[in-house]
Amino acid sequence: MTYENDVKMPRLGDNQALNGDYEGSGYDKGHLAPVYQAQSQDCADATFTLTNAAPQNPSFNRGQWRVLENKIAADLSNRCLPKKYSVYIVTGVVPGTKNIKENRVKVPSHFWTAYCCLDNNKICQISSGFIGKNENVTPEEKTVKNLEEELEILYKIKPFNLF
Repeated sequence: MTYENDVKMPRLGDNQALNGDYEGSGYDKGHLAPVYQAQSQDCADATFTLTNAAPQNPSFNRGQWRVLENKIAADLSNRCLPKKYSVYIVTGVVPGTKNIKENRVKVPSHFWTAYCCLDNNKICQISSGFIGKNENVTPEEKTVKNLEEELEILYKIKPFNLF
């Protein structure tokens, strides 16, 4: 990885976000994969890249979404890892209608995440899904199936399969 300040590329930022896009935007760089779920230093470092971020309402990011990430980490530690289940987590955003920085970066309308804990036979034993509007609200817990149904509507894609 190279820091954008260390690169002299004439078209840098044409097709990707830059740190400056977030300055004065009123949004946090909301991380999709949280650093504390990283299994190595390289993985932890990668969570701080802009490819792992989306504009997130600061109250939501530092409040209810952070609480949710902690809850998920505790659930996985308490329910899945002691049984030596394999854990899969997917997280995403739903593109919204607002943009930041000269219409270059789309602000998501929703953030969502889901997890599935697979036993040794690759059968999902424990799973859950969550979705929240990108505002200061508490994300809703849903079954993975119900989250998929809501994402089908929001993305206008059928079928929408998370796992």
